Amino acid sequence: MTAPWKIPEDAPVIEQSIHDYVVSIFRIPPYASRKLQIVPISPGAEAKRGWDAAIVEAIPLYFQYKLPEFTSRPKSSQSQIWSHRSLWKFDDTGGLFYFNLRAKAKGEPRSQHELLVAMEAKGERVYYVAPTFIDQERLQYGGALMPGGVPWILGHVTISHFELLERINVPQMMGLICIPPYMDVNAPPEDHRFCFNCYGEVSLHSDPVLVEAKSIYEVVNEQIRLADSRQGITEETVDSYVSKILMLVAGGDQEQQVFGKVRAYYEESINKLITPGGRSLMPKLRALAKVVNRLTDLELMLTLRKQ
Repeated sequence: MTAPWKIPEDAPVIEQSIHDYVVSIFRIPPYASRKLQIVPISPGAEAKRGWDAAIVEAIPLYFQYKLPEFTSRPKSSQSQIWSHRSLWKFDDTGGLFYFNLRAKAKGEPRSQHELLVAMEAKGERVYYVAPTFIDQERLQYGGALMPGGVPWILGHVTISHFELLERINVPQMMGLICIPPYMDVNAPPEDHRFCFNCYGEVSLHSDPVLVEAKSIYEVVNEQIRLADSRQGITEETVDSYVSKILMLVAGGDQEQQVFGKVRAYYEESINKLITPGGRSLMPKLRALAKVVNRLTDLELMLTLRKQ
């Protein structure tokens, strides 16, 4: 089935490295002893190994990756923004990072930023994720490099893609900022941008407002706390959760016709993943992750609690 609409493909290829950078962090299972793990949704290797059957609860987290531009002279190149940020006592002497919001795609019921704002209003945890450094080598290879250019190795893990590996080079969590959508903006969205420095001081322009961002550490700790409090999606609640997210992607309660198309797109995906008589929690979340990514470019990360 053809997707109801097609998202813009104007993001630079290097943005994929931000995805890889973040995913490699979450591939480490540091909470194995507590039967908790944070993972990106993958095509299905885990399901084949009985992984899905062991999951009893999932806490969702949505990321939109951004590769920011950088100016070392914001006072001259971004004078109006500099003046506003100076009033907030932000220290941009080391330079300023920024990225514009994405333009609305043709046929898309609402812009990506509008969707993120709507999701946050419904209680979803959703963030723009961007690096606060400009070292492309670090972004490509991950983490703070040791002498000789070898990334730090944080532990022994086993991953399943095309082969099993006993060790994996894992990037440090330093240098990643998580920015909430915060508020809706006047159209067109591409005329607005988030600006931030290496200290995590964030503002949204062109209507200048101060935005409270979080470090990746804070976001991870919140995920673990939520999992410990048993507030996640279960086998009993997954259908209502999927319907809620699909409705948000479709543009809200007033867009029943669009919702029908998005729902049909999801059903096509889920039919390929459901096993008769098997547990449906993870297959349904995998199908949801696929649809959300294809239609909005958001990535669904899950904090999982096993039996």
